Amino acid sequence: MEAEGNYLAETDPMIVLALSRLPSLSQNEIPNSEDSCPICLVSFKDILESYNAPSPVGGSRVTGVTKVEACGHVFCLEECVIQMSTFISRSR
Repeated sequence: MEAEGNYLAETDPMIVLALSRLPSLSQNEIPNSEDSCPICLVSFKDILESYNAPSPVGGSRVTGVTKVEACGHVFCLEECVIQMSTFISRSR
């Protein structure tokens, strides 16, 4: 699923636009870096530590942590891409 999410993030203009509107948080901006992404359950600290790691599937990797400003929920960017990709593919 990761490869699909990364691929669509690079090619689908709707996902690129959505990602461009989300902030990329630093460790200092996350209330508790030991908390986990509510979707993938990986700790935000681990996500940030792997931010510069190469993708195991090649190509660009969408990583990092973001916050939805309207509600304040914090997620990893990779899961946001996967969720958006799934929604778009089901809508077509």
